[in-house]
Amino acid sequence: RGARCVSRCTPRSPMTPPPVSYVDRLGTTYPLNSPRWCADAAEADGSPMPLMLTDRTGGITRSQIDASVRSLWRYSASFPLECASPISLGEGCTPLVRRPFGSGGGEVHFKCEWFNPTCSFKDRGASVMLSLLRQQGVTHVLEDSSGNGGVQEVSRRCLGSV
Repeated sequence: RGARCVSRCTPRSPMTPPPVSYVDRLGTTYPLNSPRWCADAAEADGSPMPLMLTDRTGGITRSQIDASVRSLWRYSASFPLECASPISLGEGCTPLVRRPFGSGGGEVHFKCEWFNPTCSFKDRGASVMLSLLRQQGVTHVLEDSSGNGGVQEVSRRCLGSV
């Protein structure tokens, strides 16, 4: 439980908001630069206590968006850890299409996620998760999905050697 190893991930520079850390339901915090899947404490029933991320205040400015990158990694300034070598198939940057709705002049917006490499919004999460795990020195990942979540992970593992 809570396996740790030496990491090459580093918290963001002091120019960005305060460092983000893992936090459990009891308020105990753990550094992000060590891979961890649960808290040291257990739930009342003995099951592993899940971890969340502490709140991150602020956001990013237009000048922090790297327009030269054509993937979600253009927004890496908003991520809690820097990633030197992301695993990416070009996910993100999917179009937002506005269409009229109803007779009252309303509008509806559609986010066209099928433009992602494996046609799913899950591409974004898989790219970030596997990139940061690889950077933390994790070399093996067990995927328990046979659905499209599994497709994203397998495609990126092939690309990123995780």
